[in-house]
Amino acid sequence: IAAFAGLDLLARTGLSKPALLAKWIAFGLLCPLVSLIHPYGVQAILATLAVAYGNEAVSLIMEWKPFNPPDSPVQEAVMLLALFGL
Repeated sequence: IAAFAGLDLLARTGLSKPALLAKWIAFGLLCPLVSLIHPYGVQAILATLAVAYGNEAVSLIMEWKPFNPPDSPVQEAVMLLALFGL
């Protein structure tokens, strides 16, 4: 969301307010670093990567399989209705 707000600021003001643009750039660069401030540190992200890329059981987990529309037409219809807001 912050990226879209920053792009909106850039579209509205252009480069006429470089200090404000610099603050948005600093905010965008600091967001990933600040998200690591919790009791688990970087270990939470490393654990996710270890499960995703170093585990042969991942291909058996249904939630991690890619979406295939011909296999589930009801889910496809719900997603299309949600996308178009009907």
